[in-house]
Amino acid sequence: MVEVANNPLTSAARGRIRDPSASAALLRMRIVFALVIGASIAVLPAFGERRVLLGVMIAVLAVVSDLHGLSVLARTEQPPATLGITDVVLTLTVVAAAPEAMPIATLIAAGGLTLHVLWYGRRRALLLALAYEAGLAVVAVAHQPPWWIATMIAFAIVAVASSVGLSDLAVAAENAHERYASMVNGLDAVVWEADGDGEVVFVSGNISEVLGTEPEEFARAGFYHSRVHPDDVRLLEKAGEPRPGGSADLRIRMRDDEGHYRWIQERQKVLLNTDGSVRVRRGVVVDETERWEAESDLRRYMDFISGIPVALVVLRLADTDDPNSIEVVLRNPAAEALVPSAEGERLVDALPLDQDSLEALAEVARGSGTMERPFVKFPGSDAVFAVRAVSLPEHHVGLTVEDITKRARLADSFRHQALHDELTGLPNRAHLRERLVDTMSGPEPPAVALLLVDLDQFKEINDTLGHHYGDRLLREFAQRLAKNLRGCDTIARLGGDEFAILLTDGPSESNSIEVAERLLRLCTRRFMVDDFRFHVGASVGIALAPDHASDPEALLRKADTAMYWAKQRGGGWSMYSDLHDDRDVRRLQLTSDLRDAVSEGQLEVHYQPRISLTDGTMTGLEALVRWDHPVHGLLPPDEFIELAEVSGAIRELTRFVTARALEETADLLDDRSLCLSVNLSTRSLHDPGLLDWLGEALSTATPGSGQLCFEITETELMEDPVRAMDTLESIRSMGVRFSVDDFGTGYSSLAYLQRLPVDEVKIDRSFVAELERDDTIVRAVIDLAHNLGLRVVAEGVEELGMEKRLRELGCDSAQGFLWCTPMPYRELCEWVASHPVPVQLG
Repeated sequence: MVEVANNPLTSAARGRIRDPSASAALLRMRIVFALVIGASIAVLPAFGERRVLLGVMIAVLAVVSDLHGLSVLARTEQPPATLGITDVVLTLTVVAAAPEAMPIATLIAAGGLTLHVLWYGRRRALLLALAYEAGLAVVAVAHQPPWWIATMIAFAIVAVASSVGLSDLAVAAENAHERYASMVNGLDAVVWEADGDGEVVFVSGNISEVLGTEPEEFARAGFYHSRVHPDDVRLLEKAGEPRPGGSADLRIRMRDDEGHYRWIQERQKVLLNTDGSVRVRRGVVVDETERWEAESDLRRYMDFISGIPVALVVLRLADTDDPNSIEVVLRNPAAEALVPSAEGERLVDALPLDQDSLEALAEVARGSGTMERPFVKFPGSDAVFAVRAVSLPEHHVGLTVEDITKRARLADSFRHQALHDELTGLPNRAHLRERLVDTMSGPEPPAVALLLVDLDQFKEINDTLGHHYGDRLLREFAQRLAKNLRGCDTIARLGGDEFAILLTDGPSESNSIEVAERLLRLCTRRFMVDDFRFHVGASVGIALAPDHASDPEALLRKADTAMYWAKQRGGGWSMYSDLHDDRDVRRLQLTSDLRDAVSEGQLEVHYQPRISLTDGTMTGLEALVRWDHPVHGLLPPDEFIELAEVSGAIRELTRFVTARALEETADLLDDRSLCLSVNLSTRSLHDPGLLDWLGEALSTATPGSGQLCFEITETELMEDPVRAMDTLESIRSMGVRFSVDDFGTGYSSLAYLQRLPVDEVKIDRSFVAELERDDTIVRAVIDLAHNLGLRVVAEGVEELGMEKRLRELGCDSAQGFLWCTPMPYRELCEWVASHPVPVQLG
C-alpha cells in the first residue's frame, strides 16, 4: 500500500498513532509477546498447579484478541477499543491466579499501557490504568502478596507519567508530522519514495493538483511509459537509471487523467545499503508546463527579435542629469554592426550622435514619451535611418534604428516622378504649385511673374501626323526653353501643349514682357522632326504678383486668363487686366445660364431675308437665334454660340432653332419657293441621334423638299471632311441642301470642296466690306464657286455701292442691312407686306 502524505489531523486525533502499518506491526509483535508470556506462565512453578492451563488460556485469549485487532485495523485503519479491555482482564487474571507474580504482571501492564496511550490517547489510557489499579487493589486486599503496596504505588506513578509524557511526545511528533505534510503538500512539486524493488511506498498528497493523477495511478508500475508523449519516448528511454548515490534528471511531456499533456521535470536519487543493494529511491516531480510555455514564447520572441532586420537597442540613463551617461544594455544581432559597443558602454562612444539627439533620448528615459526621427544620417555613412525611441521603466529606453535607404531613394524617385513631366523631364503642374506656394508664402513675399504658354497649331500636327511627332515637338520646345531661359526660376509643362515660366528675381512688367518676347522668338525658328518642318506659334499670358494676385491659385488663374486673351487675338503675349476677369465672369455666368435658356423659353429666332441680285426677289430666309437674357437683355449669337459648343448645349440649341423656324415659317415658305437657312455646327454632325431627329422633324414640316438648307462654316467643315462627307450625304438624301458659310476665311481644300454635297457658298462680310477698295477675293470666290457649279451668296451688304458691284461680278444673291436687319417672324411678315417684291435694285 502506498502511503500518502495526509493533511494535518484534527485536535481530537492528536497524540495517536495514525499509521496503519505501524499499528499492524505492533499487533503482530504483541502476538509474539503473548505466546512468550503464555509459555512462561506454563513453566513457572509460581503460578501453581494450573499454570499450564493458565498459560495456554492467556496465550490463546491474547492471540485471538490481537488477531481480531488486525482484522479491525485492516478495515478501519484504527485498532479496536476492546484490545485495552482485554489487556486489563488478562493481566488481572494472571495476578489473581498468582498473587506473588503481581510485580511482574504489573510491569507488563505498564509496558502495554504505553501502546494504549498511543492508540487511544491520554484519557482512555488513564481510564484503563484506573481500572487495572482497582483490580490490583481487590486482589491485594484479598491475598496481600509481598510488595503489593509498593507495586500499586509504582504502577500509579508509571501510568500517570507515561500517559502524560507519551501523549505530549505524541503531540510533538504529530506536530512535526503535520509540518512535514504541510511542507510537502505545499510544494509545487510531488515528492515520492520507493523501496529497493522500485515499488512506490510514499507520495505527497498534492499529486492530483500538480500532476493531475491519483497516487495509486502514479504508483502503478510503468506509469511514465503509459503516459509519455510519443515524441518524448526516446527521452524517457535515454534517461535510464541514476548512478548509485547520484541523481538523474528527466524532462518529458506526460498525459494527465484528463488527457492533457504537461511538461514535467523529475530529479531522482538512489540510496544504497552497505552491501551495495538499493535501499530506497526518492524523487521530486515538478509541473513545468507554464514555465516551458513561457520559455517557448520567450524563445519565439527572441528568435523574432534576433531575426528582424531592424536594429533594436535597450539603453539606460545611468545619470539622470547627464545625457552622455546613456549606456548600452542590450542589442539584437541587427544592431551589433550599427552599434559596435559592448553592453555597459556609453552610447556616445559607439554611435556618433549629436548633443540634441542625446538630450532627446535622455528626456525619453526620464519618461517624457517617445522620440521619432524619420530621416537620420550618421557621419561617415550614406545610409538613411528611421530612429524611434520609447520610454521603458527605470530610466531605460527602447531604441529602434531602421535602415530605410532603399525606401528613401524610392520615395525620392516617386517624388521626382510625381513632380516632373515624364515626356519632357520638366517640372509639372504640381511642382509649379509647390514653387509658387514656397515663393509666395511669408509675411513679405517677393515679387514674381508667371508666364503661361500655349502652342498654336499643335493640335493640327498631333491629329495629322500622330502623337509621335507631337511628342517630339514638345520635347524640342522644352529643350529650347531650358537652354534659352536660364534666368527663370522654374520652367514647367502643365499638360498638353501648355507650359509655364516662373520668374522670381523681382521681375518688373517690362522684364516679364521681355521674357515673353524672347520666348515667342524661340518659336520663329522651324522645328525639325524627322523629315518634317513645322512653324509653331505661341500665345503667352502674363500675370504679376503681388500686382495682380497675392496667392498661387489666383496667380495661375489670372495668367491663364491673359493667355486666353492672347490666343483670342491670334497669338503673341498679353498682360493680365481686370477687364479680362470681367469678361470671364460674364462668360462663366452665361455658360451656366445657357443650360436653362431653352427650357425656360428665353431663346428667340429672328429672320433676315435673302435678295436675288438678278431680279430683286426674295429667295430665302436665314434663321438666326437670339437670347433674351433676363439680366443682360437680347444677346447676339456671337456671345453664346461658342459657349454652347464648349458646354455641349449646341445640340439642344440647333434642334430648337430648326424646329422653331420650320414651324413659324411654314405658311410663308408654302406660298413661295423660298429656302430656309439654319446654321449647323459640326459638333451636331457628330451627334449619333441627328439623323433620326431630323427625319422625324421633316416628316411633320410643311415646307417642301429642298427648302431647308444647313449652313456650315468653312473652317469647321474642313476639320474632318471625310467624316463630315458621310453625314452630309445622309442628310442630303432627305432633301436638305448645304451652304458653306464664311467662305474665304478658312483653309479649304478644293478637292474636298468639289466632292462635298454643298449647293452654295457665302462670302464672308469682311471681304464684302472691302469690296469697293479691293474686289480681288470676292471676284475669285464668285468665279471659283460658279466653276464648281455652286451658287454664291454675299452677306453684310449695307450700301448700294456694294450691291451694285456684286451684281457686276455675278453674285447670285445677298443679304444685309441695306434691305433689313434680322427680325422676329411677326415683324418679318409685316416687312414683306409693306415692301414691294421684287425690291428695287441699285
